[in-house]
Amino acid sequence: MDAVLKLVEKQRNGETIEFSQIKQVVDSYVSLGLDETDPTRSTLEIYRFHFEKPFLEATAKYYQNESKHFVAENTIVEYMKKAEERLDEEEERVRMYLHADILASLRKTCETALITDHASVLRDEFQVLLENDREQDMARMYGLLLRIPEGLDALRQKFETHVRKAGLGAIQKVASENTEKLEPKVYVDALLEVHTQYSGLVSRAFREEAEFTRSLDNACKEAGPASRRRSWRTP
Repeated sequence: MDAVLKLVEKQRNGETIEFSQIKQVVDSYVSLGLDETDPTRSTLEIYRFHFEKPFLEATAKYYQNESKHFVAENTIVEYMKKAEERLDEEEERVRMYLHADILASLRKTCETALITDHASVLRDEFQVLLENDREQDMARMYGLLLRIPEGLDALRQKFETHVRKAGLGAIQKVASENTEKLEPKVYVDALLEVHTQYSGLVSRAFREEAEFTRSLDNACKEAGPASRRRSWRTP
């Protein structure tokens, strides 16, 4: 098994390997669980204990180490690109020579090492991306954090706060530019412009997710003066 793990590590490091050897080992462990009285039935207990378990442990260790060093030496945006690549590579690895049974466990192992373990630094970077209109990078972050439990909660909160500030800023700007008493419609139009702007962001970067849409609507509603608040709902 050590030889198999070393081959996989070489491939992860960018080397070309003969992965048919790994496929043969996988198939051998699976065949050990075949029911001799019924070849169509099998148990994967032997395969899971002797192959999946050490494979997943080695995978976790590899990506914990790699991600730790990569984050320390690169930007968060570059790290997100790297994480995406690694996640895709592992799924391709399943298609090439691993048993389909490992997919869910392998995906979870990789997501823990590549996303969950670095979720706090990803979330911290979100505000920077938001303030600089980095839509593509926000979409990338959304796609990564969507994979883990409660991964997007902090982003929705930051987004709502950001939009609320933008709405308040729009109202203050309108008020400062006009000395006369303004009709409520003027304030509503100012907020509508903000709502339209960030509705586009929700659509393009956050896949029109209902929770982000709710955060947007709440932010615009709360930004308006109490006497001029309206029900903000995205169509």
